[in-house]
Amino acid sequence: MTAFGLKKIIDKFEESGSFDVKCGRGRKTIASTTMEDVATAFQEASSSALGKFSVRGISRTLDMAVSTVRKILQNILQCYPIKITHIQELVSGDLPKRMEVENAWAWNILWTEEAHLHLQGSANTQNRKIWARQNPFKMQPLPLHSQKVTVWCGFTAAFIIDPFFFEEIGPSAHVTCTVNGTRYESLLHNQLIPALQQRGCVDSTIFYTRWLSSAHCNTSEADVESAFWK
Repeated sequence: MTAFGLKKIIDKFEESGSFDVKCGRGRKTIASTTMEDVATAFQEASSSALGKFSVRGISRTLDMAVSTVRKILQNILQCYPIKITHIQELVSGDLPKRMEVENAWAWNILWTEEAHLHLQGSANTQNRKIWARQNPFKMQPLPLHSQKVTVWCGFTAAFIIDPFFFEEIGPSAHVTCTVNGTRYESLLHNQLIPALQQRGCVDSTIFYTRWLSSAHCNTSEADVESAFWK
């Protein structure tokens, strides 16, 4: 505490004989007429086509602080700001077009994903939570460069492509390597395409992947298409 702050406390005690808040200070009660004015403005604005309005617009109209309008809306009227969700507009001709699509196409989508599996058993904090009444402040020490394996897998509704491990032959054993565009394209040519040819479903399979992921940043869409459609 600064000397100026300490002096203010001493002056307050000498003046009132107490450290309590002085009479008349603190949060003021919102008048009932003010709440009625905000409720009326809210009801009028909500009757528009989209049911939207501006808190700042009401504050300007009523000559009232923005914070006061927000307090009345949230604490008294129990109203909260909600975003509008945009969806695709469907016209009368869209439904027949959807019915013409073959229903089996979804079964032919080949979903792909790769993941890092750490050998020391670290927990993924994104999808693993601890449910407790109090925070246990659980910590798990991790090495700077932990041993891990990188595995790729592809699957459809009918079958699963055998997992493929990204690794190279080291001096003494197999070593996990980074997934880049060159290795990913090699996976498509040497692993995925032969597996689909063996099942006789290359032409009917719809290939799905995440084009903008960092793992495939060096592999262009044209490279993947050339590997997949040859």
